[in-house]
Amino acid sequence: MLRRILGGYLERAPQSLQFTYNAYGKPALAACASPSWPLHFNLAHAGRYALYAIARRPVGVDIEQLRADIGWGEIAAAYFTPEEYGAILRRPPAEQHLAFFQYWSLKEAYAKGQGAGLSLDFRGFTVTWHPRYGPRLQALSEAPTQTINWSLRLLAPPSGYVAALALEAQDCQVSWRYWPDHSLV
Repeated sequence: MLRRILGGYLERAPQSLQFTYNAYGKPALAACASPSWPLHFNLAHAGRYALYAIARRPVGVDIEQLRADIGWGEIAAAYFTPEEYGAILRRPPAEQHLAFFQYWSLKEAYAKGQGAGLSLDFRGFTVTWHPRYGPRLQALSEAPTQTINWSLRLLAPPSGYVAALALEAQDCQVSWRYWPDHSLV
């Protein structure tokens, strides 16, 4: 499916596309049809859904199935910043499980957009929520300016899922859709 989507954007046969991988395993196109129009992409899957992102700038996505068997408190305490963990705990108990998955999805989308995936230190950056503007990134401990140009969005996934997008751009238009991932069935 990814090859077909990328081939459509590049007007090339899907089977002609070649990929390279960075040190963390993030794929990229080996050669773009037009160097003046770079094509970035990312994908994620969970349960029976896949989420694909295609952009002209670095992009990351994540989709998570809301699972009751996850010990979210232990994971949040170990991988989230104290600010994020505290924000989850301040929510009503009935909303904390969902809040954990929202934070996780936003953080993972950003880490994937950076090209480092789960090897990026999740405690090195903070996701905050502004009532008017939604989720935002707060400074990265080792490189405070890296988060300035990134936008975070929670997407509207199918019921029972949480999804997020991170894009190296501010004030951008975003559209998305979900496909059942038949390759996982």
